[in-house]
Amino acid sequence: MKKILSKEEMRAAEQFTIEKLSVSDDCLVERAAFSSFLEIKKRFPADSQCLILAGPGNNGADALALSRILIEYGYNVSVYFYGNNYSECNLIEKKRLNEVKNNKLGKLNFLSVLDLSKDGYFDFIVDGLYGIGLNRDLSPDASMLIERINSYKAFKIALDIPSGLNSNTGTCSACFKADLTVTFGFIKKGLLLNKGPDYTGELVLLKTGIFDKENSESSYKALEDSDFYNLLPDRKNVSHKGTYGKTLIIAGSEDIYGACLLASKACFYVGAGMVKIFTHKNNVDNLQREIPEAMISSYDNDPGKLNILEEKLIKDIDWADTVMVGSGLGTGPVSFNILETLVRKADLDKKIVIFDADALNIFAENKELFYILSERIKNSFVECVMTPHKKELKGIIKMLGLDFLDPEEACEKIFEISRIVVVDKGPDSGIYGEERFINLTGNDGLATAGSGDVLSGILAGLLFQIKDKCDFEEAVAMGVYLHGLLADRVAERKSKASLMAGDLILEIPQVIA
Repeated sequence: MKKILSKEEMRAAEQFTIEKLSVSDDCLVERAAFSSFLEIKKRFPADSQCLILAGPGNNGADALALSRILIEYGYNVSVYFYGNNYSECNLIEKKRLNEVKNNKLGKLNFLSVLDLSKDGYFDFIVDGLYGIGLNRDLSPDASMLIERINSYKAFKIALDIPSGLNSNTGTCSACFKADLTVTFGFIKKGLLLNKGPDYTGELVLLKTGIFDKENSESSYKALEDSDFYNLLPDRKNVSHKGTYGKTLIIAGSEDIYGACLLASKACFYVGAGMVKIFTHKNNVDNLQREIPEAMISSYDNDPGKLNILEEKLIKDIDWADTVMVGSGLGTGPVSFNILETLVRKADLDKKIVIFDADALNIFAENKELFYILSERIKNSFVECVMTPHKKELKGIIKMLGLDFLDPEEACEKIFEISRIVVVDKGPDSGIYGEERFINLTGNDGLATAGSGDVLSGILAGLLFQIKDKCDFEEAVAMGVYLHGLLADRVAERKSKASLMAGDLILEIPQVIA
């Protein structure tokens, strides 16, 4: 499990390392510089031309120490000093670099701002202007400098965090646009939130001897491969189909059946023992042909048969261990009646419920229904999760009057109000509950129709199987991790632009195996 730290938590880890472990600031700078050099060495040979941007703080000290190491190994280094009020470590590294220059120990140039007005030829540029301490927008001068550097064609590397990016929120005005960010000790959450991924590029975590206090909590956690392997569902020699969960998929509508098909297939592929689809009668023939393994329960839109719909739905919910509702459901009167029946009348005790897509759109227009569900959750043993994309999340936030909060705080508040775990889908999806996770798998190939239906199906099939192995939020994070991992594996074989939701399902057996 990886810890994802806020600026304050990172500062505390650094202080703990310096004060309790007697590791000096200067030692941490040298470690950061040498580990960064090893990453650069993998990508660029000696004699490469590089530009180092060094600010006045310890991030600039990292950059200056890196400059000295690059010179030692035969790189052609140009350094631009920016700012004033230099930190103690920065002054030490500046003095060392001046000695290298004075004694002509390698290929080193110090550049003026006029030198930067020309698009000089560099193989790579290293950003050490500002570190995690920046808590304001960049000055006009710094913004102009970064804009100019961003226009250069060279490969761009940020040390610890791209200059201009808020290390807590991932917001920025002007920001260094890195192709690669090497971050030290722990991942900072701003690298993963909001605009962070757009400016971070490839993210590499370097261990540089910074320790956090034992058992200290962090803002976020992230699953890694070892967690994924440990959480894979157990299979038993003596078992039957009910052992692996009975899942009800409430999805599809009069004109849509693909959503329930994708969700149901994903549910089966992750190991669910039994799947029943509750959908409009128009979908029955297609579903029986496409997924004969599933049971099907159907309804029609006749207002005179709502009592039959309710009775059938309540019976199906009673049968299930896990219920997924919303994918392709629509938002009309019958769809509302389906969701209202689930929320008001069905016995949800000891069940897992996943709310997706149109279920969330219905909630966004029916605050009372959402609060009824919230009260039921608090007074029973039901575990719930919602999986909104950005527009659906915005609707829930507006309905609850949380528009004044940023999305991260709003998701935390939604959980506090409702006890529903929130999956904020997008680049590096966030999972918000008693614990908070950021997902590190996945790519922009997931920006395609049906990928959210596959995620809901994965959760619907997986959560029951692993609920006793971990906390509920961690189980949800496992499903999101698997979903992203599928996309990464598919992208290795074909372009992200060509990825289709069905590709994710077909990849599940290989990934689990």
